[in-house]
Amino acid sequence: MVTRSVRFLLCLLAALWAGGAPAGADPLSLSGEVKLALSSKAASYLPIDIGALAERLCDPITYRPPEGMAKCHLIVPSPSGPPGNPTAAKGVVGIGGGMTTLRASSFNLKSEGVETSCGIWDFTLGLDPDVPQPESPLVFEENAEDPGRGVFAGVLDLSTILHLVNRETGQTADFPLRLGIGMAGPWASVPPEISADPLLLFGGIQDGKLVFYDTCIPLWVIHSQEDLEKLLAEGCQICWHHATEEQDNHTDGTMDN
Repeated sequence: MVTRSVRFLLCLLAALWAGGAPAGADPLSLSGEVKLALSSKAASYLPIDIGALAERLCDPITYRPPEGMAKCHLIVPSPSGPPGNPTAAKGVVGIGGGMTTLRASSFNLKSEGVETSCGIWDFTLGLDPDVPQPESPLVFEENAEDPGRGVFAGVLDLSTILHLVNRETGQTADFPLRLGIGMAGPWASVPPEISADPLLLFGGIQDGKLVFYDTCIPLWVIHSQEDLEKLLAEGCQICWHHATEEQDNHTDGTMDN
């Protein structure tokens, strides 16, 4: 599944931008922290049937998995803070020539409670503190006619823990999940007078202002416990844009997916 996803994203990169840097051009070097916020304009989903998983915790002895395909679970952006929950994900892009890497430093998702036969369960999804986060390769293409911007593609690899808590009983359960997030879209190098963030993903600059593109990309489980396989959903997506402290100095943009 991962190999097919990488191929798809690289094909998308080629389709987004024909050509690339001319022969003899200096290698593209990029670095900086990137921050991503969940979109409030499109729904994001977790690729595991949380309802069925929580119900299994109520009575694991008599539990039977639901028939048919597992369901993607809706993620509801946090109502606190600036629009779009800007703490959803953070990462550091490392310097490279043409090929750079992205390592996640923060990843936080949560949703409304899930009602079951034994009460309401809340869940959070965050990085596994006991496992080093992998470096995920990203391919950047620079616009030869407009340096400092272009398109990128890759797969963000995350080692996460899905944490469930029963509101009534206080019972908890943790499930390790290795997630893959398809990353593809526009990027721009941002001058310091416009933003403290030097690198903008899923966005650009127009008339001296930041433009954020709400972008929906595939999200899937690369690896999980064997007993969770029947609860893993396919075709799920996460929708986000670049998040920055300069929330008042930007314009919302649109991008066809």
